[in-house]
Amino acid sequence: MTYDGASDAEEIARAVKTFDAINALRRATEEDAGEGEDARRARKRAAALERAAERAKRAKAKRQGEGFDGNKNVKSTGAYVTGLPSDATEEELGEAFKKCGVVKLDAKTGRARVKVYRDADGKVKGDGLVVFLKAPSVDLAIALLDQTELRLGDATTRMTVTAAKFEAKARGDDEGGGAKVAAKASGGGARMTKADRKRAAALLKRQEAEALGWAGFDDDVDAKKLIVVLRRMFTLEEMYADANLRKELEEDVMEEAQRTCGPVMSVKTYTTSQDGTMTIRFKSLEAVEACVKAWNGRWFDGRQIEASMWDGKSKFVSQRDESEAAQRARLDAYAAELGGGSDAEDAEDDDDDVDDDDEHSDDEQ
Repeated sequence: MTYDGASDAEEIARAVKTFDAINALRRATEEDAGEGEDARRARKRAAALERAAERAKRAKAKRQGEGFDGNKNVKSTGAYVTGLPSDATEEELGEAFKKCGVVKLDAKTGRARVKVYRDADGKVKGDGLVVFLKAPSVDLAIALLDQTELRLGDATTRMTVTAAKFEAKARGDDEGGGAKVAAKASGGGARMTKADRKRAAALLKRQEAEALGWAGFDDDVDAKKLIVVLRRMFTLEEMYADANLRKELEEDVMEEAQRTCGPVMSVKTYTTSQDGTMTIRFKSLEAVEACVKAWNGRWFDGRQIEASMWDGKSKFVSQRDESEAAQRARLDAYAAELGGGSDAEDAEDDDDDVDDDDEHSDDEQ
């Protein structure tokens, strides 16, 4: 954050103007105290101005307590590092800190927000900044990396890690240190345009989804490798004959997988799959391997299950795979849920109606 003297001057000028107006109204109110309705209106105006001034004062105090980028800085997501060697690089620093959490990406460049500070000649000053996606990663970085060596076995690379504090430019000149430069590296400096803010929001949303959505934690595991495919878990006829089968299967599979394999994120049933396919999404590769080992070749309801890791390409939903018998069973089950009969029953009813008509015709003759 850079100190903007002009902005403070404008704030002071507005405050002075507001209080002058309040005092003028007070004087007018005192002079016109005996004028009845006009005096009451003046007092109301003065009270309204006082309330407006108080709101402005509170808003200014709130802004002064905000972070460098205009957002309330409840907890920093930046880790400030000192003790870096003279040949340290952003890549090396980022590699060391990524074990503590997902490193945030820059909205304009798409690169990780890792900074090694350099002087005007390009020489490393010895400090740097790593901006994480989530604030708890900073606490973890301090716990794991503070007073440790960037390069194992090299005591000259011992780092000090603290939560980054973004302070005003008044701290000093360009050699005054990382805090001022850190503000620029972490989103301060030039004001962002509307397009920049929109792009940054979209990037942050995408990064959170990619980093935290699949596996539930921020690591480098390929999400496709965390899914197990189970085949021959049901037949289409069974699925469409029992409206509760899908729910029961998913509950049973979830419970069994959690108990015997490891933490499960979700279970999904592909009700139109000819192979009776279900998928289980786990949190770890260890759980995936345990599931494949335990479930592949296992017998279930008279069928031998096939369990394998998802190849990342196969799709299991296809309405064209549905047989004519399964389609009829599904439609009949749906009709039963609505309280009606099946197509076959409707046909029998139609035949009965025809017979009744014939009987009436015979009677009339």
